Amino acid sequence: MYGRVWIVLQRNAKLMSIAISIIIPVYKENSLLPLLTHLDKLRFRERSEIILVDGDPEGSSIKPYLHQQYRCILAPQGRGIQMNYGAAIAKGHILMFLHADTFLHKQSLGDAIRIIDHLNYDAGCFSLSFNKSSFRYQWLQFWAMIRGSLLGYYFGDQVLFVKKETFNSLGGFLNCFCEDFFFLKLFRKQNYKFKLSSLYINTSVRKWKNHGFFNTLFKHLTIQLFLILGAGPTFMTSFFTKSNQPPTRTCLAVMIKDANTEPVKSRLAVSTSDDFAEQLYQAMIKDTLARFQLKSVTIMPCVKSKQPATFCNQWQIKNHIQQRHSDLGKNLVSMSETLCSTYPKIIFLGSDSPNIPRQYIVEAIKQLTDHDAVIGPTDDGGYYLIGIKSFELAQIIFTDMPWSTPNVFYETCLRLQQNDLVYYVLPKWYDIDNMCSIHKLKNDLDSNPLSAPNTYDFLTVQQKVTI
Repeated sequence: MYGRVWIVLQRNAKLMSIAISIIIPVYKENSLLPLLTHLDKLRFRERSEIILVDGDPEGSSIKPYLHQQYRCILAPQGRGIQMNYGAAIAKGHILMFLHADTFLHKQSLGDAIRIIDHLNYDAGCFSLSFNKSSFRYQWLQFWAMIRGSLLGYYFGDQVLFVKKETFNSLGGFLNCFCEDFFFLKLFRKQNYKFKLSSLYINTSVRKWKNHGFFNTLFKHLTIQLFLILGAGPTFMTSFFTKSNQPPTRTCLAVMIKDANTEPVKSRLAVSTSDDFAEQLYQAMIKDTLARFQLKSVTIMPCVKSKQPATFCNQWQIKNHIQQRHSDLGKNLVSMSETLCSTYPKIIFLGSDSPNIPRQYIVEAIKQLTDHDAVIGPTDDGGYYLIGIKSFELAQIIFTDMPWSTPNVFYETCLRLQQNDLVYYVLPKWYDIDNMCSIHKLKNDLDSNPLSAPNTYDFLTVQQKVTI
């Protein structure tokens, strides 16, 4: 027993005064220090926060900044979904989406606030300039101005800023190629007001140098031509992005519940509140979906919802499998039948152990090669993970299992032994379902926030948790 435990749900007074949230999607950046130093100088006079959203499951870009004044979270790779993750936790009523190679004008934050709050526009962006003066880049700058004036086409390198209320009403960015263009296309259809700031931002010519100026120019003009001709997000994504992913042999099936279908973390809600339990659960789902992106592994959300299409759209889940039964065992058997027809290895993973070491998942995949099953036990007698290789094995394990009892792990091992099946047991971990586990999670995340950065941000910034 840890004794009496208090959880104080209160807003951080400093964050309450935030006007603008600067959201920066990153992926394996060499160094963010010059950009962050630049932003720290700018936001001295303005009420703002910086949110770094890393698409690398190992958090390589945000790791140096976890214990500083920046908010650092993980998201599945993809600029659109990364920016949506940042927007979801933003405290400002203005969202500013900044690329990692772009520097703002010293008055940019103030001008964005002026345009949104005082001139009453719904969104805007800045005029484009480059960090190298030459005729080539001056021509690009001129073309960006003409393109915006005549066609109303603006892109993310011009730093979009938008009312959070408006952003949410439009459903955020699509997780696609040219997500900024398609967002503004929908924005214009809804007759929202847009303003181009006269201030210039300064963007890097790095990609133009790395890929060759004329090659990059040809690609950009081709993209813009397709967009002018009406190409949609699906076509643009399939045509302009290359998939180098090797064929997947393992399916990581993540169990997810829709709080609108049935209560989540009900035992925890008794000690806290329904709202706290639901928001914590959402943060844990985000960490689970973001942290376990591995080569040759397909992440397949197993969704329990009365409106799965709506739920998956909100979470930007492209592929999912539905939990159609009220009984967990029947769901696992049914989903195993579907998944085993495609994948040689199936690993079912809960979403209420957000800081499971990634090496446990890697080890589970490895051990499934030589074992019939792999089990990751929890402290309460259940398991956080179970891996199988056949539908027949799923029937043996999951049919009529006494779920939500301290004997689930023992009963599973017994069934495997009775059928002469070989299994491997991973190290123990813990579920988050009561105040004691919250206490342990908070302590673990204080020492290693990268193990579940979305959950850490929720516990320490969004809801001030004191234990």
